[in-house]
Amino acid sequence: MDVPAQMIRDKLSAGILPREEASKTFAGYGTGAPCAGCDLAIHPTDVEHEMVFADGRAFAFHIACANIWHALKGASAAREWRVTCSCKERVGFADTFAAAEALGREHVVARRNSTRKGRHVITLALDQDDPR
Repeated sequence: MDVPAQMIRDKLSAGILPREEASKTFAGYGTGAPCAGCDLAIHPTDVEHEMVFADGRAFAFHIACANIWHALKGASAAREWRVTCSCKERVGFADTFAAAEALGREHVVARRNSTRKGRHVITLALDQDDPR
């Protein structure tokens, strides 16, 4: 698992980051404040996503960290991660977010020298219905 994802998972586990949906979301250019996910500054050239929650807490994220938070906030050990690609080829299933990331990377590397043109966009999602 990459460092921001691990940091966000740790903050979710510790209760530092909330697991519920934000009641309000704002986006704009960064102000130099630290990202709630990775703790790095959100520079004026970066897009900052500010999320305000019902209890009044507010958190600013890089767009990538906000996406990781959205993916991890509802993660449960009882469900699997489904890995798909824009090339319509099924990539597989994984028990953890880290394993799902690895499957996606392997797929992209294996197809890097493919004759098929275009990018491979990997999607990681919690599987709602276990097919097994």
